[in-house]
Order: sequence, then structure tokens, then C-alpha cells
Amino acid sequence: MKKIGEFKNLSKEEKISKIREEILKNREQRKEELKKLKETNSSEYEKKVADAKERTRKLNIPTLNSFSEFMQNKIAEGKNVEFVIKEIPMFTVVMSRIVSLLPTIMFMILIYLTLKMYGTGKSRTSL
Repeated sequence: MKKIGEFKNLSKEEKISKIREEILKNREQRKEELKKLKETNSSEYEKKVADAKERTRKLNIPTLNSFSEFMQNKIAEGKNVEFVIKEIPMFTVVMSRIVSLLPTIMFMILIYLTLKMYGTGKSRTSL
């Protein structure tokens, strides 16, 4: 990563986007290096691919404390740790927001229908 001073004046979203750009750039560089290595030295390429598969695994860690302990242990062992950030599908985000707003919408409809049924303080004899 570049100098930390560059990130001091940026907002949280800008920092995250810069980090993502840098991660993607590093991935592309590694892919290009592997392609070149595959063309020149296939045995070395196979060793690197096997090593990468051995180092890569998906983890679901339940709590923040256990996650931080796990990361500290891996860093203390001298291992490189790379985070893969997955985007949440837009459909899921929209449906989540609709479901979270549904009780409020239903309550507003209930109030409207109640006022409509009983009237809003008008005299019942007036036309």
C-alpha cells in the first residue's frame, strides 16, 4: 500500500474504494506473472499454483474477538493475509429494505383506514 498520509484526508468510502482498487491491481499483476511463468517454466508454475491453493481457504469466523485473534496469530506466523470482499447483490439489498419498512407501511395504512372508518371529527349529520 502507498503512504498512509495519503489516506488521512479521505472519507471512509474513498479509503475503501482506494484499497479495493489496489487489491484488484495486485491481483491482476499476480495473474500476469503466473501467465508469464506458465509460458516459460511450467514446473515452477505448478508449484506456485499448488502453494496458492494450500494457502487459500474460506473461513466463517463467528465473533469479532475470535476473528482478531485468528488474524493476529496468522500475522505473527509471518503469513500474508488477503481479504476478498464480496459485494451484496442489489436484489438482496432492495428486498431487505422493503421488508424492514413493511411494518411501518402497514401501521400507516392501519391509521389511515381507522381515520377513514370513523371520520376525522366531522359531524355525522352534515352532508
